[in-house]
Amino acid sequence: MADLREAIEVSNHVRPWLATLTALAANSPYWDGRDTGYASWRTTTWGRWPVAGPPPYFDSPAHFQDLVEELILTRAVLDRGGLYWDVRPSHHLPTVEVRVADAALAPEDTILLATVIRALVATALKAIRAGEPAPRPAPEILRAASWRAARRTCGTRPRPPHPRPGACGRECRAHAACAVPRPSTQR
Repeated sequence: MADLREAIEVSNHVRPWLATLTALAANSPYWDGRDTGYASWRTTTWGRWPVAGPPPYFDSPAHFQDLVEELILTRAVLDRGGLYWDVRPSHHLPTVEVRVADAALAPEDTILLATVIRALVATALKAIRAGEPAPRPAPEILRAASWRAARRTCGTRPRPPHPRPGACGRECRAHAACAVPRPSTQR
C-alpha cells in the first residue's frame, strides 16, 4: 500500500467479501473436544473482543486515526496491535492484513486463500484508481454475514452482503466464484 489512505480504501472495498473469505477458510469446528456446530468456532470466539469482526467503513485516514486513538484512550485496546478487525491497515508494514482465516489443513488451502485475497486487493486497487466508491453494506449486515459464514462452510454458499447484485463488480465475483453464488441463486 502506498499510504494509509490507500490501505483504508482497500479495506473499505474488501469489507463486503470478509464473510466469503471466512467461509472459504473455515476450519475450526471443535472446541474443548466437542463439535460446536460451527464451521469456524474461532470466528465466533474472536468476536468477543471489543474491536473484532468486520471493521467500520472509514471515510478518511483521520477518521481511522481518531477512532484508533479513542479506542486506546478508553482502553478498549492497548495499541494498534489490539485491533482485531477482519481487515485492517498494518501498523508496521505497507500492507493490509486480512485476518479471517482458521489454520488450513493443507498448504494448498493456504495458497488458494492468499491468492483470492491478493486478487480481491488487486481488484480493489483497480476500482480505487478508477474512482469507484466502495460498497457500504450496513455494519449489522456484515456482522450477520460473518456469523453465517462461521456457522456454515463454503459448500453452503453464504450470500454476499451486497445491497444489490453486482455491487462489487464482475471481477470480484469472478475471483471468489467458488464461494459466491450467482445473483439468480441468492435466496
